[in-house]
Amino acid sequence: MMNRGGLIDLVGRAAEHIDLNAKPEPAVAESPAPPAEPVIAQAPTVDRAVDPAPVAPKAAPTPLEFNWLHLEREGFLTPENRRSLTAEEFRLIKRPLLRTAFGRDNRAQRNGVSHIAMVTSPAPGDGKTFTAVNLALSIASERDLSVLLIDGDARRMGLSRLLGAAGRKGLIDVLMDPAMSLSDVIVRTDVPNLSVVPAGQIIDAPTEVFASQSMTRMMTDIATRYPNRFILFDAPPALASSEAGVLASHVGQVIMVVQANETSRQAVAQALGLVDACPHISFVLNRVTMSAGMDRFGRYSYHQEGGDQWVGS
Repeated sequence: MMNRGGLIDLVGRAAEHIDLNAKPEPAVAESPAPPAEPVIAQAPTVDRAVDPAPVAPKAAPTPLEFNWLHLEREGFLTPENRRSLTAEEFRLIKRPLLRTAFGRDNRAQRNGVSHIAMVTSPAPGDGKTFTAVNLALSIASERDLSVLLIDGDARRMGLSRLLGAAGRKGLIDVLMDPAMSLSDVIVRTDVPNLSVVPAGQIIDAPTEVFASQSMTRMMTDIATRYPNRFILFDAPPALASSEAGVLASHVGQVIMVVQANETSRQAVAQALGLVDACPHISFVLNRVTMSAGMDRFGRYSYHQEGGDQWVGS
């Protein structure tokens, strides 16, 4: 046992190591010891900013391929018969149309729609669709021109069916839907410089649609958007449908197809009266029977302006 003096001495020595002025530190919760060396955090590899993977360009739509074998059997122009009699005839037919459309000194250009034309006929069966397709194919062979062929016969849609474009959205869809434009329904074809617009959906009253403000706006748009493109409508027959007369008020040229030895002068005169809103009218005499010594081209293509005179035989 330690005596009293020894205990006091022990306490005194311990006191020498105590700061009497020090204040007690508050108690704190224990925390893990810091690491011996600082550690720099790095983002995981998956979170690093990297260049996005290259996106493959959107493939262009496959061009509409024509059934050339069928077209050739039906007498249409094809890449294989460019030296045929039919090819020569349409070379003669298209020349005055192109002069009216793009000739620098032609007064027809003043209205801004001389490069927009329609093909019609007095009655069904005169050959208007035959003429429209062959004329478009012939113009598409020009070095510096492209053609937009539009099915404006919304009742029969013969052009759309012939070229394999039936069932696609087309002209009527654009006129019925304000959110659509003609460029949305243009279909490229396997013919360089030739695109088509199908007729589109079936409706009960196409005449009122063609006479609407949406039609006026569309025609104004394409006239200014495609000034160097020949735009060709395959229109209904003038005596069988009221749409032809309405379309004539929107275009710069009318091509009237008349069937030789079938269409009467009276029918031609009546048809001309229905499309006289367009002052530039050309004639094509179709299905002419050639005889020995007959001028093969002189009686096939006719052109007139500002009148209703019938030229031909």
